[in-house]
Amino acid sequence: MNKGILGLLSGLLGCAAIASFSPMASADVVAMSGHICKGFAPHNQDRYLRFKDGGIQNVSYDKEIKVSCPIQTDMTAPTFNLIVRPTNAANFSQTIYCDLRELDKGDWVQRNVRKSKSFPPGISNSLEWMGLRRSNSANRFDLVCTMPPRTTIGLIAME
Repeated sequence: MNKGILGLLSGLLGCAAIASFSPMASADVVAMSGHICKGFAPHNQDRYLRFKDGGIQNVSYDKEIKVSCPIQTDMTAPTFNLIVRPTNAANFSQTIYCDLRELDKGDWVQRNVRKSKSFPPGISNSLEWMGLRRSNSANRFDLVCTMPPRTTIGLIAME
C-alpha cells in the first residue's frame, strides 16, 4: 500500500488507526479494529462492546456478538492479503468466525470467504486471507466477525 493512500486513510480514520506494524515487515495496519468496527446486529448487544487499546472487546460472559469492519484497500494493488488478530481472554478455548465479504455498490454480497480459528485461553491467534483480488474494481470489502464472549479483535492488517 503506498504511503499516499496511508496518509489519506489516516486522515479519514484518525491518526492512531493506521501505522506500520513491524512484526509483519511489509504489512500495513489497515486499522486497529476499535477505530472502525461496530456492532452488526442486533444493536442492543452493543452494550457488551468496549473499545480499549485500539481494539474492540466483547466483555459479555455468555453472548456471542457480531461486529462489522470496513476494509480499506489499495485500489491499484492486483492482490492483497488480510490478517486479523483476535485474543481470547476467557479461561477456556473458543472459536472465532470471520467472513470476508466482497460487496458491490448496492451492498449486495458478491463473494463470502469464511475463516475460523480455535484458540486457548489468553492466547492471540491470526486469521489470514491470502491472494485476494476484487472481482470488480468498484467493489469493496468488509469483515464480519462473530466474537465469542471475552474476546478482543485488536489488529486488522493488510500486505
